Amino acid sequence: MDKVYVVFAGEQYDSERLVSVHASLEGAKAAAAGLARGDEDGLCYKPSDDGWFWQAPSGHYIALGAKPLAG
Repeated sequence: MDKVYVVFAGEQYDSERLVSVHASLEGAKAAAAGLARGDEDGLCYKPSDDGWFWQAPSGHYIALGAKPLAG
């Protein structure tokens, strides 16, 4: 494994927070999609076409990223 996939959540113009780390892109996408569906604040997220980003009209977002492992 040469990289991990991370899920971040945040608000536009605000700091983001790390939500989870995954060994596979599929696992990260599933976690992010679940987070977007089950938001406790009642936000309605719309996914991007590439599936790496979800955004609510309020500016809140969920994003995926690939990070290399230090070797």
